[in-house]
Parts: sequence; C-alpha cells; structure tokens
Amino acid sequence: MVNSIFKTYEVTVDTMRDSIVPQNMRYSQNDLKSAKILININHNGNEEDFSEATAVRVSFEKGDKKIVYQDCQPINVLEGKYQVLLTTQTLTSVGIVTANVHIYFPDDKKIETGSFKFEVVESKMSDEVIESTDSLPVIQKAIEAGEKLSGVDIPALVASKETAEQAKVAAEQNAAQIGILSENMVELLSGETGRKVKVVGGILRNDGTGFKFVDDVDHKRMNSTSVTNDSSSIRVTMPFTAKKIIALVATPDETYAANGFFIGASVGTNNIALQIYKAKNKMISGQIEKIGSSFSVTSGTGSGIGNLSWNDTDKILTINHDQTNGYGISIENRNLGIVAKATAGAGAGNTLVQFFNERESSGYIKYNGSTWDITNGKGITSVTFNSGKIVVNHDWLEGFQLSVEGKGGNYRYQVDSMNNSTVVISVLNSLGEPITAVDSSMAFFFYRKSDNTVPINPSSGTTKFFFSRTTDKQALELIDPNTIALPWGNIWYYGIFEI
Repeated sequence: MVNSIFKTYEVTVDTMRDSIVPQNMRYSQNDLKSAKILININHNGNEEDFSEATAVRVSFEKGDKKIVYQDCQPINVLEGKYQVLLTTQTLTSVGIVTANVHIYFPDDKKIETGSFKFEVVESKMSDEVIESTDSLPVIQKAIEAGEKLSGVDIPALVASKETAEQAKVAAEQNAAQIGILSENMVELLSGETGRKVKVVGGILRNDGTGFKFVDDVDHKRMNSTSVTNDSSSIRVTMPFTAKKIIALVATPDETYAANGFFIGASVGTNNIALQIYKAKNKMISGQIEKIGSSFSVTSGTGSGIGNLSWNDTDKILTINHDQTNGYGISIENRNLGIVAKATAGAGAGNTLVQFFNERESSGYIKYNGSTWDITNGKGITSVTFNSGKIVVNHDWLEGFQLSVEGKGGNYRYQVDSMNNSTVVISVLNSLGEPITAVDSSMAFFFYRKSDNTVPINPSSGTTKFFFSRTTDKQALELIDPNTIALPWGNIWYYGIFEI
C-alpha cells in the first residue's frame, strides 16, 4: 500500500569505530512522516545487547547549526537495532545534517557513538510557501444574496433598523447566557439523583524541560490549572476542591509503553500526583565467604539471602533465601584454586553449593634434539619417548578432559591411552602411519583438567564467591520524572470528581 512507503536508509554506528553508511543519504524538506533511519549500534565492531539502556536518542546538528534531539524506537535491543522517524524540525534546514547516537544507562552513565551525515535538499512545497485558500464560495454566496434581494423594499428594511438593533442586543444577551449554560453542561454531568460531577483530563509531555500540558489545535486540557514535577511525581492541580473522588485513570501512550513505563496515581480532592514506574526482575544476591568454620554473607552485599548451613558429611553448603520459582543461578568464583558450583538440587527457597579443587596439567612440549623442553609447564612431571610413543607424566587428576594440539612437523598426535597420571600419545605421518623415531620437529600443546568430581571442605580465609539467582517475580522501580525526556511521548489522564 502507498501508505506503507518510507524513505528508509540503514546505517551502522559504533561506540569505538567509524560509522558505516552504505550509500549517500538524502531527504527533502517536505518528507513529512516518511523519512526513516534504521540504526545498528555496535561496540568495537560487534553486536551488543543494549537491554539495560534507559534511553537511546539521536542528536541532529542541522545546516544552520541548530540541534534537534529525537528518541529512537527499539526494534531488537538484544542486537542493538533501533529506528527513528525524522520530524519536520529535523528536516527544516537545507544542507548537511550531522547525527550522533547517545545511549543512556542507569547511574547517569552515557555513551556516544561515531557520527554519520545526510543531506537535506530544498523543497518547493516547504512551510515557507503560503498555501492558497479557495475564496470562490464566498463570492458566489454574495452574488446569490444580491439576486435574492431583487424586488425587496430596501427603505422599509432601513426604517426597521432600530428594531433590528434592539433585537440584536437581546439576541447577544441570550447567546451569552446559552454559552455559559453550554459550558456548564460540558463540565457538569448528571449522575445519581442529587449528585453533580466534574470531569478532569489532559495530556502531559516532557520535551526535556519538565512536564507540560499539551494544548494545541487538536488537544485541550479540562479543569487542570498547572503541572509541576519533582524527583518522584508529576503533580496536576485543579481549579476546584471536590467533595469526593469518584475515579481517575492515567495511562502511558505507545512511546512510554515501548520503553517499559507504567503510570500510577495518588489522587486528592484538588490535585493529582502521577508516578512513573518501570518493571525489573527481583534478584537474590550477595558475596559469600568462609570465615573461621562457618560461611557468612559479606556485610552490605546481601539481598534476599537468609541462613547459610554447612553439611560436612556431604560437603554441601545450603543457601536459604527468598522463595522463587526462577532457576537463573550464577556463581562467580573469587578465589584461585577452588571452584564453587550450584548443584541440581536447587529448591524454591534454597540453593545447594559444593566446592572442588581446580587442578590442571598443561604446557608447550617440544623435542630439542636430545631432551623434551616444557614451556609454561604446569603439573607435568616428565616427558619420554618409548617404543614409538610419547609418554606424558603429570600430577594426579580425575576425569578425561584432555587436549593435544600438534604444532611441529607434518605430524598428527593421537592419544592412545590415559590414566590418572599418565597420557600415552602416538605420532602419525600424513598417511596415518606411526612414526617410530623421535625428531626435533615434534612439538605440541598439552592440556588436561580435573573433572572436579570429589567435593571438598574449603579452607577458611580463601573461599569467596558471588552468588545470584533471578526470581520469577517482578518489582516496580519508581522513576524520577526529570530523567525521562520523550518529546513525542504522552501521558493521558482522565478523572471524575463529585462537587
């Protein structure tokens, strides 16, 4: 359909690199509600998840050096994809427009990308051209009126001038009374017998300088005197004090909804306080460490964590916490040599953790013509060549996590056998035939890691990890209205009060 046609260009911007614009971008001054830019935001050349961003905006420096800001609409925040529909104000000045994307995060963090440019060309149908109006119907009506007065006694009409003027005065007085009554009828609705109500309503918008009423040719507030906002709410005052509050509804438009905002209200008899909220998942988290013989949450880091209990028989730490059906468990180890792992026995109100020694044997092994050199060796005790086989002896390890990567000659290194402290490796040529004599081109990387199958009781003073678990519940976070600047976003409110 024609209504779905847009002038659309796609650009890729980066927080650390130059922007990529695949073609020359050009718009006309008169591209009204049809000029669109698809924006891919990368970080150092890679796609990035911007789901934690509180806002993404574009600044446009026009040819006359004036700057316009517009909010981006999300397409896929997990891949950093957004779009922006250019406003008339962005396209009003002919010349080169320089654009930068600004990404806002909690705690006043902000990142700006590299710039990209496009051209705005002059339109002969710009706002500076006065649109002509059709005055022919007015002239035609005057001619028709003259024809209708043909044969009328004009002097008789003049003689009745005084009577007509008196009638006009009376009519104007009646019109004034009717106007007042009509206005009152708009405000006063008939409800239950003996009760009268007034309607309060309007639209609120923040263009970056605080919330204001939207009063224009298409919108008009009712019974709303003033609007102010502080760090917690937007307050609308009314020109009357109601006897009783009947109902009030406040709702975000599609722009606020797309940014995840909810609207709540606290209503008085002469004012309305609106709060803006955003949903976020509740998180159970804290840093846990072993002090002495017991585990505890490091002061100031815990949220939703209760009692910690240690079972020395099974070597299991039970973390009791708030009830949840969520299973997003994360453990970040903060000490070397010991690994903390959550077990599959997580319940709604607890998580089970076990500790394991982290052991490995590794190194770059190369034959130098007489002996085997081990570079960056760890846990490897000796390397020999016996009966056409390379034998690597190392510290005792559980499990079979093993990697042997050839780095010398046109050889392939194949593991023949292994136990807890030895790995036997065959060396094959390109035809798969065994090499029975050692030579100086033999070299390979060796890496073997313990499977951590035996849980331990970790030592005090060195055992520390950060635990977090997401819940299936969401909390509403109160948002400071001063931090929300959505020039094209609206908050609608409508209330009924008894007077």
